[in-house]
Amino acid sequence: FVFRVKQPLGAELGLELLHHLAVTGCSRLGKAALVAGAFDARIALVIPQESGSGGASNWRSAAKDSEAQPLSHACQEAAWFRSSLCNYGNRINDLPTDHHYLTGMVAPRALLVLDNTGWVWLGEGASYANAMSTVEIFSVPRRILPTARQQTTCTAVSLSKTRTSSPPS
Repeated sequence: FVFRVKQPLGAELGLELLHHLAVTGCSRLGKAALVAGAFDARIALVIPQESGSGGASNWRSAAKDSEAQPLSHACQEAAWFRSSLCNYGNRINDLPTDHHYLTGMVAPRALLVLDNTGWVWLGEGASYANAMSTVEIFSVPRRILPTARQQTTCTAVSLSKTRTSSPPS
């Protein structure tokens, strides 16, 4: 889908956009942006915003965070997860993989994970843990940046006011 939009836009503007495209979305569209970026290497920058559990955070880290949305709830919430995912709702450690593989598919391209400290259900800590796992496991350069700030959900973010240096408390 992203490429279908990119080709006509590039032709109309007379620009070569193949190496300068970013994709973003918030909440379930943050999950979609992450998947699009993982599977389309032509996207240079992937920015999932407030993608929550099942997005830029991993299930195992979310399970350790008492306030983050657990897999057992997220798998029943909407149709963006396959129904068989609910089989792992109370067996997180039996999952064959976790979301650090998804964020690892973005590497070595840039990934900017935007979280919101005002919405604990989103699992900011799990997103941070996932980003750091991705950096460590896939030995990617520091082009994966987890960030967080308190804001109204799904609002535009001023990166100058975003915390990027330390894990969530």
